[in-house]
Amino acid sequence: MPAQEERKIRQVSIEVEPIAYILKGAGIHGRYQHGDWRYSLEIFGLEIPESLHGNDGFDASVLGAELHFERFLSDPPDGFYIGPEIAVSNLKVTHQASQISEEHLQYSAGLRFGYLWYTGLGNLYLSPVGGISFSFNSKDFEISGEEYESGSITPFATVGIGWSF
Repeated sequence: MPAQEERKIRQVSIEVEPIAYILKGAGIHGRYQHGDWRYSLEIFGLEIPESLHGNDGFDASVLGAELHFERFLSDPPDGFYIGPEIAVSNLKVTHQASQISEEHLQYSAGLRFGYLWYTGLGNLYLSPVGGISFSFNSKDFEISGEEYESGSITPFATVGIGWSF
């Protein structure tokens, strides 16, 4: 009976990703876990370094929201998880020389996987996560005669730091 009770876990958590702050942005997750499933809403914004977007002479930033649906593969509340995500985001591209900007609203879906680990310091946890996202409507930009190429597939990796209630 205790094993079944553990699988019926219900909790709410708040999580941040330090990488977003390092990339001159911010982000926060609100999460609800019920049994083997965790549901999340993430709001984020960050500047994309040229080393990641690969377009010389351009600055890029993104502001968006994602929904995550994650299923734990072991007994919750911690362990490995995997699940889909859907997102809407606004990509802003600025041509450095002319300071002309263009924006594009993007829709994407992807698959994420990670591990949730409780540190033993109260309800503090760490969660390394990675995955791949596919943009349904990626767009290349031509600004002042130069082209910013935007790919449809985006791999990602990050670490979340959170607290469960």
